Amino acid sequence: MQPIVDATLPRPGFDVLLRLRLTILRNRIRQLLDQSPLRVLLVVVFVAAIWAALYGIMQNLFVFMRRFEQQAVIAVPYVFHIFFAAMTCLLAFSTAVLVYGALFGRSEPKFLLTTPHQPRDIVAIVYLESLFFSSWSLILLGIPLMMAIGRAQGLSWEFYAIFLAAFLGFVPIPGAIGLVAAMIVALWLPKFARQVLVLACVSVGVVVLFWWGRLWAAN
Repeated sequence: MQPIVDATLPRPGFDVLLRLRLTILRNRIRQLLDQSPLRVLLVVVFVAAIWAALYGIMQNLFVFMRRFEQQAVIAVPYVFHIFFAAMTCLLAFSTAVLVYGALFGRSEPKFLLTTPHQPRDIVAIVYLESLFFSSWSLILLGIPLMMAIGRAQGLSWEFYAIFLAAFLGFVPIPGAIGLVAAMIVALWLPKFARQVLVLACVSVGVVVLFWWGRLWAAN
């Protein structure tokens, strides 16, 4: 008698989900180009117009700041600090909303959990998808900023390479913060919804009273 051989198939990996997402994205782009080419053209035109407007504004700003060299030495780094701080908050919030909606608001992750896929692969593909859609605002603002300051300061091509490398390394950080925030909300908010609501109302009340007190003292 021949021994029984375990013919269990290996679990599908992350690459299967990634190829599936890329195929869906490619099909959606083809469908959009076939059905609504005018809409795609309008989107491209409006994005190019926004890029050009932001580039013109930022370049004029940096050219104006170059007239005051001592102040520009301090002001230009603050521009980058404020930009990346604001983008961190926006990217973290938008990624958290997208991840929460994709994982807990749709039936697709529930279906994938019934398949041999690992849960971490499902979370990872949702994270990458949410990061892809939420990072467009950073691209829309970051590229004109890079081009404007590079041209205004007369910087070489190494600046653009370093800026793009730092840009690509920065994007996953607020995305990961948003992913963790979405998981915390999903795990703890349903259990402590009343306490969270009371705490939020109390916090808003304290902020309003503090603001009103300072306004009253100023008058």
